[in-house]
Amino acid sequence: MLTPRFASVIAVVASLLTGCADGTLPPATSLADPSNPAAREAPLPPPPAMFGASSTSTTPVAAPTPPPGEVVYVCPMHSQIVRDAPGACPICGMTLVPRPRPAAAPAPGDHDHLHGDMK
Repeated sequence: MLTPRFASVIAVVASLLTGCADGTLPPATSLADPSNPAAREAPLPPPPAMFGASSTSTTPVAAPTPPPGEVVYVCPMHSQIVRDAPGACPICGMTLVPRPRPAAAPAPGDHDHLHGDMK
């Protein structure tokens, strides 16, 4: 003998199983529907403007060219590579970057402090 509660559980399970097995398929989705696995991906938005650059500008802005003789060009990875003109590092091929020309070092006997006793 089945209890009324057990009988109602069996009836609910049977109705659920028959509803799933009725042979109907979900409606077909269009290729524009993002839930359709065959839909194309949406195009990516343009990247945001960085470092205060205007997002409407599409032409690159060249850095101001320093006057010749005031800069030297140094490899970012090999500080021993110093050139007077732009180019590439002969060791790694990276583009040399401009740096201010260092101040001239004083000659060995040319300095401001005094030697010996001060009288």
